[in-house]
Amino acid sequence: MLRFIPLGLALLVAAGCGGGEFTTGQVSGTISLDGKPLPNVQVTFTPNDKGDGQSVGIAQGTTDSAGNYSLVVTTTEDKGAVLGENTVTIVANEDSDEDSDELDPNAADPIPTHDFSFDVKAGQNTADFNLDSSAGFADSDAAEDDGDDGS
Repeated sequence: MLRFIPLGLALLVAAGCGGGEFTTGQVSGTISLDGKPLPNVQVTFTPNDKGDGQSVGIAQGTTDSAGNYSLVVTTTEDKGAVLGENTVTIVANEDSDEDSDELDPNAADPIPTHDFSFDVKAGQNTADFNLDSSAGFADSDAAEDDGDDGS
């Protein structure tokens, strides 16, 4: 009977290691432009700690009509984003409505320049970001922002 204990323990450890290759925290939030919800934009979290040459664990989500999004790790389909500090990128979807009143259709990338980061913790995280159109748009000579973390 004792010889089965190591086998059982090995199986439990292997089962616990299954699933995604990243430790994640659930991330959802709202993207707004000048305080108004911004629909149909892509939100990307890229971990700042890229590890030892391993895959990065980029997480993405798309806002709905109310500007709400939730993230999924693109390589594993795990809900959330990799734990730790992440650089946040917000871009218009290619199929977004260019006639939207929310976006500047004359801009190459109609999302105002931004410099957001977010520290993902275990459990549920709320990451709301308000873009400011007075910061200018990505096609202009963008000055570096003040490092607002969106919290």
